[in-house]
Amino acid sequence: PAMLVHSRAQGISLHEAEQRYLGTTTRDIASRWVETAALPPSIKSVIRWVECPSQATRDVELVAVVALARLLCQHNHVGYSGDTPKVQCPPIQETEAWQVLREKVFPSFQIEAFERAAHPFCKRIRSDLQGRLG
Repeated sequence: PAMLVHSRAQGISLHEAEQRYLGTTTRDIASRWVETAALPPSIKSVIRWVECPSQATRDVELVAVVALARLLCQHNHVGYSGDTPKVQCPPIQETEAWQVLREKVFPSFQIEAFERAAHPFCKRIRSDLQGRLG
C-alpha cells in the first residue's frame, strides 16, 4: 500500500515506486522466480520479457503478442494492474511489441483501424466489469 500511495502522490509508476522502496521491482522478482519454477519455457519467457519483448531470447512473437495485448488493455483502461492509469500511453505503432510483430506477423495489418474497432469493444468490457464489481 505504501508504494501505491507514494506512486500516486508523486505521479510516478508503481514500477518506479517499487524500485525506490524495495531496491527491486515485482517484475524483477518474478523473473528470478520463474527460473526455478516448474513452468513451461514459453510462460517463463512471457513473465520475464513482457515489458521489453525485443530483448526476449526465445518465444519472441508470443512475448510480443502478450505485451501488445497488455498495452491495448492499458490504452483502453481495461482491468487494473495496481499502477496509475496511463493517460499518455505511446501510440501502439511506436511500442516495442509492435516493432517486433509488425513485419513478422502482421505485414499488411492496419493497426489504426484495429484500434478504432477495439475501442468500443474495450469500453463495453469496462462497463461489464464495473457492473460485476459494483
